[in-house]
Amino acid sequence: MDELVAMEPRELPVTLVCAGNRRKEQNMIRQTIGFNWGPSGVSTNVWKGVMLRDLLLKAGVSEKNMSGKHVEFIGVEDLPNKVGPGPFPDEQWGKLVKYGTSVPLARAMNPAYDILIAYEANGEVLQPDHGYPVRLIIPGYIGGRMIKWLAEINIIEHETKNHYHYHDNRILPPHITAEESLSGGWWYKPEYIFNELNINSAISQPDHNE
Repeated sequence: MDELVAMEPRELPVTLVCAGNRRKEQNMIRQTIGFNWGPSGVSTNVWKGVMLRDLLLKAGVSEKNMSGKHVEFIGVEDLPNKVGPGPFPDEQWGKLVKYGTSVPLARAMNPAYDILIAYEANGEVLQPDHGYPVRLIIPGYIGGRMIKWLAEINIIEHETKNHYHYHDNRILPPHITAEESLSGGWWYKPEYIFNELNINSAISQPDHNE
């Protein structure tokens, strides 16, 4: 941690949005899987940390031959397996699995994307429920990809096979019901992954004493 803090820091204002934001409205049309969110699963902080690109370069990662490679991020917490083993022989599964995701190495190494390994928010050390000691911040991505309590960063030859990378945060065709989604391999089809935020808006007002 001391080595990380000693590197050149960056501060970025980034808005985090839950992928399930406004699911309550979707559920009024047809029941989905997940929390019954309203429109307010949103927050904006000024995050401080080290650029992922700088960290990878310091670790000796090359910018040559990046095609097909991914950067995998794994959190420290153990979470329940949702559906059992998937189609990948090397997919971690069991009663408990780690929460993880990945991004293409070319994106991670592109300074225009500002991917950050953060250790502060709004001038203060990260609180435990926000990912202490370090978390991943990917501007423009859904909140579900911004791994908290970050434990591992790996360079791999393919998109991660992490259980939660596949069994969360997908937008399936409208004719597929929640029950039907559990069969037919829908969660593993790459065209239905949900990474980048879409344009959205909501009108709200503060409650008393807010």
